[in-house]
Amino acid sequence: MLRDARATTWQRLELSRGMRLAGAAGAAGLLLVMLLGDAAAIDYRLGADAAAAGRWRESQVAFSQAVGLDPWHPSGPKSLAVAAEMNGDLATSRAAAERAVELNPGDAQSWTNLAIVCLETGARDCASNAARQAVETASLGGQELANAALVYERLGDTARADDAYRRSLLTSLATGLTLPWPRAVDAGTTIPPEVDAPTGELNLVIARAAMGQVVTPTDYDQPLPRALAYAIVGDRARAEQEIDQAIAADRESTTAWDLDLVLRAHWGEPIEHVMAIDEVLRGSPMSRERPEVGGLTFDIASFRMYPRDGLVSPAVRLLGEQPWPWILDRLLPPA
Repeated sequence: MLRDARATTWQRLELSRGMRLAGAAGAAGLLLVMLLGDAAAIDYRLGADAAAAGRWRESQVAFSQAVGLDPWHPSGPKSLAVAAEMNGDLATSRAAAERAVELNPGDAQSWTNLAIVCLETGARDCASNAARQAVETASLGGQELANAALVYERLGDTARADDAYRRSLLTSLATGLTLPWPRAVDAGTTIPPEVDAPTGELNLVIARAAMGQVVTPTDYDQPLPRALAYAIVGDRARAEQEIDQAIAADRESTTAWDLDLVLRAHWGEPIEHVMAIDEVLRGSPMSRERPEVGGLTFDIASFRMYPRDGLVSPAVRLLGEQPWPWILDRLLPPA
């Protein structure tokens, strides 16, 4: 309407030659970044595929090329550290782990890798500092604290080793079940604030039982840890009451159904119904096969796949002879 009424006119925008050149240069730069990013992603995928097949020299080469093309993505050096260590190239592995923590200081796995590789190469100060950083950035339920404890133990720093192991006991159900310790460590009574009450108390029960300490069921406020505690001391009737109460309070708790399954199996009761419920809640069938380190691990945060589980080969894995929850049976008295 405005144009029909001749109230306005349109004129072609004229840019100066300098502005046109600047725009072209910007577009070319953006295109180059996109091409390099795509090429780096392709090399990264080739490295991941080679790692999954156990071709570690090929994997190291591909990850090195990905890092060269995209030196600012922390996934590249993190994966290169693992591939290089698996290929026996500890110098490259250490340099890659150092770059990984430089790009992402909060990556506890890369700090763990750096601590272990430094220890393997005799760099004690580097190993100690990296272990300290791994403790400070450790993920909830992860394996960084356990590995830091072992690094400190090999360094002869028993105080820090015991503290890291204690923290691992309190934040990971698997620690007390899969990683024996040369000394008795008092888990204490304080539950870390990042752990919910039922899981924290369950960790305490497992830690105390694994350390050979007295387990007193009345020490726990939550029905789930009380159920395990009563089962450990041989009071089946009270254990059954507590596990029923835990399930009634949260019928979608996989941990509660896990414990119910293990206790029923230990007592020789039918488990088909409980196993079916557990499988539905988990979304996958229960396994009794010995757990193994996988070929690749998909990281939802970076949308990248890491070789194995993201840790170098000397790292301890909190994997027992049986998977969770079956491994709980070792804490129970003969039925």
